[in-house]
Amino acid sequence: KVYFDRVKFEMSEASNLFFNSFGDQRDCFLGIENTVRNFDNILKYPGITDIKGKLKGMNAVLVGTGPSLTNEIPRLKEIQDKCVILAADASLKILVRNGIIPHIVCCLERDPGTSDFFKDVPYPEGSRKPLFVGFPLCDKTTIDSYDANKCLVYRNYNYYKYFESLFPKDMI
Repeated sequence: KVYFDRVKFEMSEASNLFFNSFGDQRDCFLGIENTVRNFDNILKYPGITDIKGKLKGMNAVLVGTGPSLTNEIPRLKEIQDKCVILAADASLKILVRNGIIPHIVCCLERDPGTSDFFKDVPYPEGSRKPLFVGFPLCDKTTIDSYDANKCLVYRNYNYYKYFESLFPKDMI
């Protein structure tokens, strides 16, 4: 009983810390759970340290998904060979359907439904696929569903600082 009372107390304290530090408690615990499930991916995939500095001095465009994306497709087509395109996960299929292959696709979400953004992407025959950059707190099925080069990066959370000391990936 003493042990379980202590566990209950520590979980309550951790919940309060997460909520006060990072917002939604459920989301925080889901991120920790996903990180544990992604431990094999943390060991398997490199971090962004391998690409850090290689894009220095290049222009970049960040593409999110929103009402303005459709209006910006013509402009993105014009500049796609003149800059690095970093796409949010939900914008990947929209860009590819319009003949734009981003260089990097980023995944930030903990939700397992995010894996749908990486399934059945209509890449043209023989085209390159973007580098996947995600957090270990993303759902494991999402990371596993992407079938091209991947790397992981840590968020600036205390527990990732510990991971960084053991399994360097870099932090953003």
